Amino acid sequence: MIYRSLRASPSTSLRAGRLALLLVAAATLTGSAQSQPAVPSFEVASIKRNISSEPGGFIRVEEGVRFNATGVPLSFIIRQAYGVLETQVANQPDWLTSERYDIRGKAPDGVEVFPNMAPLLRSLLQDRFGFQAHTEQRDLPTYDLVMARSDGRLGPKISRADFDCGARTTATPPKAGPSGDPVCTITFGPGRILVRGFSIGRFAGGLVGQIQRMVVDKTGLTGPWNFELLYTPDQPVRLNGAIVPPNPDAPSLFTAVQEQLGLKLESSRGPVDVLVIDRVNRPTED
Repeated sequence: MIYRSLRASPSTSLRAGRLALLLVAAATLTGSAQSQPAVPSFEVASIKRNISSEPGGFIRVEEGVRFNATGVPLSFIIRQAYGVLETQVANQPDWLTSERYDIRGKAPDGVEVFPNMAPLLRSLLQDRFGFQAHTEQRDLPTYDLVMARSDGRLGPKISRADFDCGARTTATPPKAGPSGDPVCTITFGPGRILVRGFSIGRFAGGLVGQIQRMVVDKTGLTGPWNFELLYTPDQPVRLNGAIVPPNPDAPSLFTAVQEQLGLKLESSRGPVDVLVIDRVNRPTED
């Protein structure tokens, strides 16, 4: 299973399985866990243990204000609340990953769930699970994204973009580029990554969910870029309950980055913010 991109809509859902940070864009922590704001919080919340034998689970946001999680381990909720990878969570008891829960919550009037997902979930964890944690920097495996060629030549699938979608001062982007391609798009899907008008740094940040390590942009490339990266995922991917057939002609992600973009992912180590759990309790069901 893989998590799908969750967009704000009247009724939208997310399948549970292999981690990808899609609900919370940030992959690093800012400040201690206890200092995160406790509001907004769900107006009403119900939590029940899920003991069904059905595999996987899902998260759905309905009408913009109702949060529904079915068959989801609490470890996933924690990662979404604090924007971390599985490798960035320490001192978690086994039941956080082995037990699954059904969680229903309604946001207060005037508060939409999707843009407030992280603070809503943090408040739920603190109020209903007695969750407390702090952050520490630890030396962990990372990847450096660097130039693959000594002459700095890029690959055949990447080109400079005319419009910088990541700059805060840019004007309203055009609806499409000269070739008719969409402008200001960054999509990470099974076997395909599409970037239109964003920096290499934004691309590196998105790779975190694909390879489960922090990625540091050391290419030295500036400005916005356009490219489409095609690759074969290292594990089978399920979407809407069905396996997505891989492209038999596509290389691995690491090879695709090098051959198509002229960049390279090199193993490294460095300081990474880690969420250290101080306390978490099983909830009283209601």
